[in-house]
Amino acid sequence: MKKFAFLLLLCLHAAPSLAARLLPADLAVARVVAADYPLMQLEKQDKSWLETLAGWLFLARSDQVVQLTPGVRIYDRDNRFLLTGRLPELAGQVVGLTLNPQGQVNRIWLLTAEELQARLARPATDTE
Repeated sequence: MKKFAFLLLLCLHAAPSLAARLLPADLAVARVVAADYPLMQLEKQDKSWLETLAGWLFLARSDQVVQLTPGVRIYDRDNRFLLTGRLPELAGQVVGLTLNPQGQVNRIWLLTAEELQARLARPATDTE
C-alpha cells in the first residue's frame, strides 16, 4: 500500500511538468540575426507574400533592431529561464516575443518546431 501511495504521489507531482506551455495570443515570431544586450536584430518570419516579393527584389529590408527591457525574460524550449548573457547563442534561431507598450521586447521564447508550425498556421490578425 505504501508503494502504491508513493507512486501515486510521484505521478501527481510530475503531471504539471508534462503540461504544454501557454504562449500569449499576441506572440510575434522572428528569427534572431544577432543579439547582444540591450539590442537584438530580428528578421520577421510571418511575412505576407508582398513582403516576401519585395525582399526578393531588394526593395525592403526585413531586418529590424529592437531594444530589450532591463527585466527581459528569456524562456528556453523546456520553459526554463535563460540569463541575458546567453543572448548571443540565440543567433539564427526562431523565437516568439512580446513587446511592452514602449515597443521594447519584454519576453522571449525559444520555439519548438510544433509551436512554430502552430503559430505560422494561424490566420494573421489585424493588430499586426
